[in-house]
Amino acid sequence: MIRAGHGLILAVLALLVFGVVMVTSAGLTVGQETPLTIKQIVLGRTTILALVAFTAMLIAAALPLKSIQRHMGKRSILVLVTFIFALLLLVFVPGLGRTVNGARRWIELGPVGFQPSEVAKWALIIFIAWFAARNLSQLSRFTSGSLLPMAVLALACGLIALEDLGTAVLIGVTALIMLLIAGAPWKHILAVGPIAIVGFFAALIASPYRI
Repeated sequence: MIRAGHGLILAVLALLVFGVVMVTSAGLTVGQETPLTIKQIVLGRTTILALVAFTAMLIAAALPLKSIQRHMGKRSILVLVTFIFALLLLVFVPGLGRTVNGARRWIELGPVGFQPSEVAKWALIIFIAWFAARNLSQLSRFTSGSLLPMAVLALACGLIALEDLGTAVLIGVTALIMLLIAGAPWKHILAVGPIAIVGFFAALIASPYRI
């Protein structure tokens, strides 16, 4: 019998397989004389990364959430948020930040390179989840409830949009949906709509490659 959790895992696996197929096919050239072999696909970088991601998901699903919640206090979250903002700002430091295809979104530390926006993607989701769990009764209010997470989210997404507009939109929409499900009123969510729309089109117009 398939439980709800099993169904979710199967859905994620299906999407992951579909993603691997699409990313792999996107790297092919039209009329390519030597098509990829099954071995190249199975042992390809995209497939290996997908397997690592799926394994990480299974490990994360097995972690005791109540134990994690008990050990994750305000100090831990403050350190996490501070660390994320520091990473997002380091992209603009000469010698550390690197521009690729017109976008300055990489940090180079010797032979290692990574995108701070990808780290921020998960950290901000953890922050929103933590805040919502700790302040369920306050989310219906604006100043003492949804204002703080929305302000942190807006500032982080603004910095990420300078590097990666798509990731900023993904994080923003996901986080707002989380707040809405947790109990934040629609009017609080819609209040940031005009600001988000103006920021989106400003970021779009500012970089020709995005258009």
